Amino acid sequence: MRQTFPVHDAIPASSYPNLLLCCLIAAVCALDRVVMSVAILPMGTEFGYSDSTKGAIAAFFSLGYMLGLVPSGIGSATGSPKTVLFIGLLIWSVAQYVTPFSAVAGVSLLLFTRAAMGAGEAACIPSLQVIAANFVTSNNRSRFWGFVTASLSVGTVGAYFIAPPLIDTYGWPSIFQIFGGLGGG
Repeated sequence: MRQTFPVHDAIPASSYPNLLLCCLIAAVCALDRVVMSVAILPMGTEFGYSDSTKGAIAAFFSLGYMLGLVPSGIGSATGSPKTVLFIGLLIWSVAQYVTPFSAVAGVSLLLFTRAAMGAGEAACIPSLQVIAANFVTSNNRSRFWGFVTASLSVGTVGAYFIAPPLIDTYGWPSIFQIFGGLGGG
């Protein structure tokens, strides 16, 4: 006997703009997160960063991310996840954009900027999860989340693909300003 499975409706066309926006935000989030791992090489050469300094730069992003997760999760769950996501996007985009200026000013300011970027990015996943829970029908949530998760991967791969030629052509500061501008624009 052949077993049949229920067929779920496709994501309604009226949801496409929201899905596209969430996918774009997820891709930019992942792209912005990865840029430093590409730029740290020419930055380290220019500023003479030790391996310990490079590690601290990476760690401060993670510290900011960790400190931002609980407030972002609470704000998304009890308030407006769209507002939390918007504020997080603005914070991480501004932090990304000013990273070259922070690097020139000194390591302390760069560490603060990287922590602020991490705190801003901490809003992305919790907010998108609450958006999916509250604004996507139950039979479309896994499909929605599949697209959003794929967009995170596209952003990661895109950063590794796009950043090196931009650095070679325009210098390492350009990628922070271009990618920061994507989120803030």
